[in-house]
Amino acid sequence: MPPEYWTDYMWLVIVGFIISFVMAAGIGANDVANAFGTSVGAKTITLKQACLIAAVFEFAGAVGLGGEVTKTIAGSIARPAAFQDLPEMFAYGMMCALIAASTWVFIATYFCLAVSTTHSVIGAVIGFALVWGGSGAVVWNDHIDAFPYSKGLVPVVCSWFVSPVMSGIASAIIFGITRLAILRRVNSTNLAIYLYPILVGITVFINVFFVIYKGAKNVAKWDSNKAAWVSACITAGCMVLATFPGMWLLRRAVQKDMDKAAQKAADAEANAGKTKEEEEVEPEPTSKAMKVFNSLKRAATRGLNVDIHEHVEQDQTIHDMHANAEVFAPETEQVFKYLQVFSACAVSFAHGANDVANAVGPFSGIWYVYRYWTISSTGDTPIWVLAMGGAGIVVGLATYGYNIMMTLGVGLAKMTPSRGFSAEIATSFTVSLASVYGLPISTTQCITGAEMGVGLVEDIRSGVNWKLFAKQILAWVFTLFVSGILCAAIFAYGAYSPSLTMSKDITKYKNGMTNVTLTLYAQLTKANVAVNTTFGPAYFDKYLNATIASQTKSLAAMLNTKKIGYVDPPMLIAQMNTAIKTYQNNSAITTGFNSSSRAYVPAGQPYAATTIQVQPNGAGNR
Repeated sequence: MPPEYWTDYMWLVIVGFIISFVMAAGIGANDVANAFGTSVGAKTITLKQACLIAAVFEFAGAVGLGGEVTKTIAGSIARPAAFQDLPEMFAYGMMCALIAASTWVFIATYFCLAVSTTHSVIGAVIGFALVWGGSGAVVWNDHIDAFPYSKGLVPVVCSWFVSPVMSGIASAIIFGITRLAILRRVNSTNLAIYLYPILVGITVFINVFFVIYKGAKNVAKWDSNKAAWVSACITAGCMVLATFPGMWLLRRAVQKDMDKAAQKAADAEANAGKTKEEEEVEPEPTSKAMKVFNSLKRAATRGLNVDIHEHVEQDQTIHDMHANAEVFAPETEQVFKYLQVFSACAVSFAHGANDVANAVGPFSGIWYVYRYWTISSTGDTPIWVLAMGGAGIVVGLATYGYNIMMTLGVGLAKMTPSRGFSAEIATSFTVSLASVYGLPISTTQCITGAEMGVGLVEDIRSGVNWKLFAKQILAWVFTLFVSGILCAAIFAYGAYSPSLTMSKDITKYKNGMTNVTLTLYAQLTKANVAVNTTFGPAYFDKYLNATIASQTKSLAAMLNTKKIGYVDPPMLIAQMNTAIKTYQNNSAITTGFNSSSRAYVPAGQPYAATTIQVQPNGAGNR
């Protein structure tokens, strides 16, 4: 059974649930947005289509594979043993971590900085762990037997360098080969269509392996070899389908898309001379209720209607970067669009399966503490918690994802379907490889590094927005410090403030100790008075009676808080120890009362230093 006051902590569950949803929205606005930035930036899909894909695949990944056995982030950064005696403080710390991490993620999103939500939560957990238990409560660099032979904060810091470098090298190689073998050829479109089954095979294998091994590992529990064989079988089937009906359908689809693009360009040219008065304007509603409804609708859907490509014309550096980029055949780029759509779906599914833990992991820890009154680094995550996380991710992407999409999809390097395809494949490959070998890397940092790799292949100077990249690096470093300091401040404010729940508990503790002390004195007094009946007035210990009266008076004076202001628990403990010693020295067991003889200890003297005097038949001297 939980303690009586445990229901007082229901507010932690309620507030934690709300902040967890907000954190999930932050993940959608920042983390998911950077995953879709390459696809939207390449104009492979629109912002609305990205939200639709996320609504299906992020939610499905979060609910289906997001936490059969969710490992809370605190288990690898904070030492649960430091909170074992007071699990409610651990739950409170996780709530503070959610508040701090979500605050920093939204601040970073506002300033168009793609940060790691995983590192945000890790920094926050470090913050409250340091406040509670000092450096010993944090896992800095513990040795483990498996590769990479370390866990804790040090591998996280290493990921700042490992993630972008690995994905950058991979994307540079993929885009360099693609550009040399396909994009720069005279018959690049036909060549891309003929190589389409191979490209499909590469895309399917990497992304399916990524989903199975990293996304579904908590459910299927397959090792890398089994995941690779299953991925290879699925890849073979997809390559067969891509060869026979696929190549024919692809050629038709590309031609259809090019015809639509030509018609759209012609319409735009025809309407170029029209004035605004000549354009058809939707009439304003006259009903006040409809005006309010339309205003709310525009506010709610504003994030879906932002054109992130307008940023190209507003920033001269970005404009020059896009203008100087090599242009490939539109028909060839169209082939890569279909590959990139599949890649975006797979990455979205795996992202929902894994990164939803950044939002629901801390809340899962709160829920576990409240329900089971203890701390666990692992635990079953209820399906409704995963659903909440998935819904929050979709809401965040739809309402505020455009800032990060604009940064990574447009501002860091020029993205086209072929470039975006290379960056996404490199990201999936890097994350999959890191998952196999247990390397601690960030998806955010991987996609950033992958775009850098593509841009460097374009041109070392003009192919990359170096100023923006430097801001991203600083944001990654600041993430741990800002979220950690913010969480430490919030946690310290609550942990070292007067608590109504704790005050009630301490008062009950004090009252209980006082009652036990008074009971001991009452029993001694009763036994002392009973001596008159059993042995006669000569054996009534007046000194003992006076001692009890004096100690009882002292206890009553101490409890008079109007005069002394506060009763310190050690003062009560000292009073109880005095009562226990008095009881031990003067109890029936110590003094040896029986029907034939009596052994007694002179009042006020310790039992060990007293010579027992036996008085036969109750006779003796005092």
